Amino acid sequence: MNGPGQSYFLSLLFCVLCCSQLYAFDDIQNTASHIQQIGKIKHRVPLEEHHHMVKREANQAFRLSIHYDNSVETGLPEGTRTTIKNMIVPQLKTFLESLLMVRPLNVPILLDRDCVGGTFVFPSINSTLPCASTCKATTMCGQAVVPMEHLKQCIECKNSTQTTDCQSIDEEGDGIEDADMILYVSAVNTSPCGTGSGGPSTIAFASSCQMESALDRPIAGNVNFCPNIFATESAGNIFATAKHEVFHALAFSTSLYPFWRDEQGEPRTERNEFGFPPNVSDNGGRRFDWSNTTIMEFNYTDWEVFSGTVTHTVNLMVTPKVLEHGRRHFGCSTLKGIEMENQGGPGTELSHWEKRIFGNEIMTGVIDFGPVLSNVTLALLEDSGWYRVNFSHGEFLEWGYGAGCTFASNSCFAYNRQSLSPFCNVPQANNELNCSVDRVSISICNLKTDLGLSLPQEYRYFNNSRSGGQLEIADYCPYQANVRFDNGRTGDCSNATNQLPAGSNAFGERYGEGAACFTQPVPLTAPLSRSLGAGCFRYTCNADNTKLAVFVNSVSYTCDQPGNVLNVMNDGIVGTIQCPSSFEGLCQKSIDFPTTSPPTSSSPTPTPSSTTASTPSSGVAINFMKFLLLVPLFTAFLVVFG
Repeated sequence: MNGPGQSYFLSLLFCVLCCSQLYAFDDIQNTASHIQQIGKIKHRVPLEEHHHMVKREANQAFRLSIHYDNSVETGLPEGTRTTIKNMIVPQLKTFLESLLMVRPLNVPILLDRDCVGGTFVFPSINSTLPCASTCKATTMCGQAVVPMEHLKQCIECKNSTQTTDCQSIDEEGDGIEDADMILYVSAVNTSPCGTGSGGPSTIAFASSCQMESALDRPIAGNVNFCPNIFATESAGNIFATAKHEVFHALAFSTSLYPFWRDEQGEPRTERNEFGFPPNVSDNGGRRFDWSNTTIMEFNYTDWEVFSGTVTHTVNLMVTPKVLEHGRRHFGCSTLKGIEMENQGGPGTELSHWEKRIFGNEIMTGVIDFGPVLSNVTLALLEDSGWYRVNFSHGEFLEWGYGAGCTFASNSCFAYNRQSLSPFCNVPQANNELNCSVDRVSISICNLKTDLGLSLPQEYRYFNNSRSGGQLEIADYCPYQANVRFDNGRTGDCSNATNQLPAGSNAFGERYGEGAACFTQPVPLTAPLSRSLGAGCFRYTCNADNTKLAVFVNSVSYTCDQPGNVLNVMNDGIVGTIQCPSSFEGLCQKSIDFPTTSPPTSSSPTPTPSSTTASTPSSGVAINFMKFLLLVPLFTAFLVVFG
């Protein structure tokens, strides 16, 4: 796929999360009742009694209290600070409060102090977890400093084996009233943020920091926006990343799965006498474990590869709502569970959906085009037992929709015996581009004939063991990935910053809201210019979503039926545009535009030439500017989540 001067470009926009921290855990001593804090999340913070909480219905809108760390005020340029405080965070708050309902807290949120050495004394004293040694001068929530007025009093037990030998050091704060969670917003340029200069970079990362004791629900979390990335990222990408990260802090995390509850408020995973799940060895440390009624390991013994069948081991989420919505999405009523990501290392595996089958779903570990919030992710939030979810916020995910059991529970090699899309099997040259499966982006097949390594047997889909898709967490399945041009633009049709300047926009393309990618069986041509077979154009749908109009400049061309081919002739532009095979996904996102009918013309209908690609798997496009410029260099473009 890569010609001279090209390379596969991974723009790593990591989000570092709390999902896969390594924990140090000391066994609970019979006399001391000292517990070593596990990771950076403080568990079982006393607020209200369990028997009071479980009697309440989860019917109150989620109340999110926002607190800005001083780093937002002092560490950001004014424009970036304004974007965070006036747009991104208010949108996030509004979104979450309309998405979630909870069993409400009827007391102010007061957080426990950080302890020197991370060791506290259990049980609590006056609804406060005392420190076994001394309290830290500063309590942190992720990268944010927790204000003193949000903290309980400091109680120190001075390494005593008796909780009676403890003393209060100061008074507790007033706390935060009328809230169910505090989100601390910071902007610290810490090591996970990277350089922001073309190397590995992070838009944002988030974590939980404290969980209440009655139902174990997170009551405090932090989202840290990396200052050095704002100059290069659109507000849409920043907001999507913020949602992704906060979902980790709410429930979608290996550090939280062990604490999930069922609909009655009872633990999904067995607890010990102190209310903690079992802990197990993991990568040299300890972590809390979850039951196999939450996530279970499963062996696919009929996993198909080029040489035959092998065994492929996966982890499946098997909670009720996730299973219901996953089966519905894939159209497979016998699906045993929904596959979690099994690669990518700590922070990615088991804390995201499997990329191979979920594509551009917002909670996959990598997004290279149009993140979609599906009902499967919303179902996960509800299965945590902490939230009821407004499923009207769910978006249509075209990737894998109705693709069946083989797609959801076998290899892409097995599925390609039935159908190709959303995968691809031919390395694409400069003039062989395509659209992403949901038409959000101009794309390129990320198949490479030599990946520089011999793939594990379970990922060998070609005769050559070194051939495959370039993304490990997609199980090396080749698919249509978002494209990046040599001038820094990407193929993301929804990003207005990709808009071509007027002097170079030969085909009336449009990037931004209301735009999508459309393939061109006969690539559009104009004086001194030709397309590469696809482009971004604005579109709109009629009231009942049975027709879709595509705009070339201000002229509309109407798709009366899915799959139709439109003849384009206006202002010297000649060619064809392919209507999408389904209107559902695009029409869910469409906006209205004024329409102009195409002019009548006696010119002959263009016909495909032998030099242009016209098949759906190899004929999607990006525009040329002028013949003399030849093809702009481009590479696949990824946003990588942690």
